[in-house]
Amino acid sequence: MKRKILIAVALIVAVVALLPAAFSVWRMKMLLPEGEVTLAGHEGGMVCSSDAYNAFVPLMSQAGEMGLSQMPFEGTAAEQRAILDRYAALGLTGPETVVTSVNLDDGKVYANTCAAERCTMAEMAAAEAMCWQDTRNCTYLAIRFRGQDHCVLAPAKDAP
Repeated sequence: MKRKILIAVALIVAVVALLPAAFSVWRMKMLLPEGEVTLAGHEGGMVCSSDAYNAFVPLMSQAGEMGLSQMPFEGTAAEQRAILDRYAALGLTGPETVVTSVNLDDGKVYANTCAAERCTMAEMAAAEAMCWQDTRNCTYLAIRFRGQDHCVLAPAKDAP
């Protein structure tokens, strides 16, 4: 009898422990748009979508000491493409790890190249800190890691 009670308590604890994670997954599925915005013609073919972001998540700990959530984007798909065009204008090439942030008021992109392949926490925060010096309406945009561009913006709500 005592063993059955312990098993029941363990199951209840496990369920309670998993509820926040299950709620987070449900919330992301319900709140984040399902479309995608693509930076066509740019090396690496960066795509801003939930699927592309989720494919990058396993590599994030290799890219830096800090993980980045998928950042919501309140603008239109056209505005997001304009931001991606500004990102492409940076002309990033090579294997260096680069963390970028964007000023959502004017679309200016800020970039910080990390000293080693894996960014320190300070290096990961540097691009957004530079943006904050101009405005408080900043968000992370993308991480270039091992020669590939990874968008951390959720797709615009009107993205196809």
